[in-house]
Amino acid sequence: MNRIFSCRICGSKGFQPINIGESISFEIYCCSGCGVFFRNPSEFNIPQIKFKRLSLHAMKPEKNKENDSGFDLFAAYEYLIEAGKTMMVKTDIAIELPPIYEAQVRPRSGLAKKYGIQVANSPGTIDNGYRNTIGVLLYNSSNYEFHVEPGDRIAQLVVKSSPQVEFVEVNELSESDRGLTGFGDSGVKGRINNLS
Repeated sequence: MNRIFSCRICGSKGFQPINIGESISFEIYCCSGCGVFFRNPSEFNIPQIKFKRLSLHAMKPEKNKENDSGFDLFAAYEYLIEAGKTMMVKTDIAIELPPIYEAQVRPRSGLAKKYGIQVANSPGTIDNGYRNTIGVLLYNSSNYEFHVEPGDRIAQLVVKSSPQVEFVEVNELSESDRGLTGFGDSGVKGRINNLS
């Protein structure tokens, strides 16, 4: 088979056909990267995210340019965010993510640069099982009120794979170049020495 499809879980382009018996009339493929089974790799080349409008004000998340990483999120209602305050801005969009995926709500650089509007808990995480409206916590770091109108682009949504892992307790950890050094240890000492 031609290896032209990307796994929706890990991004690998390698798939191996699996023989599961003569009674089955279709082929099963196994991803060589993560071991997930697919009926047809071509069906999973681009993951689909189901979304639901929770009101007539909701707008479908859209990319500004085809190759952008983030989808624009739009305000469903009018808001007035006072200077130095944080407000939940609703999109009235709910989503259903594919397995092993998460979505992250991130600030729009234009709002931050021009108006001091940031996502307070950036990046905000939307877990796989969340089905309620996507709300964006906007923080107004400026000295002026900020007016949000319905349909305004307020943040961007980035969808990422989130592999399932588990924590296993051990008595020893493997050694690494960094070892026990912690926050800010890489490169900071050189800067401090140069201050004198």
